[in-house]
Amino acid sequence: MVMAQSESTNPKAAFARRTAQERRGKGWIRNSFWLAPTSITVLDRVRDRMGLTSREATVNAILERIDDDMFLRQEVLPAPER
Repeated sequence: MVMAQSESTNPKAAFARRTAQERRGKGWIRNSFWLAPTSITVLDRVRDRMGLTSREATVNAILERIDDDMFLRQEVLPAPER
């Protein structure tokens, strides 16, 4: 995917565009969705406990943990089709 060149010369904006392009190249997808107040509370507690910098990083860490842990995976994910 080729991005149009922005007129902005702000170094922070350029860095953000490069980072986004690199992530898209690695298969990352940007998504927005609503979270319930209880979910936000849990996310913030996990973020603080894990020393993460954002809710986005926290969601990624939780989902990766589910995928890495055999027992959590069995509890949360359906059995793979055979």
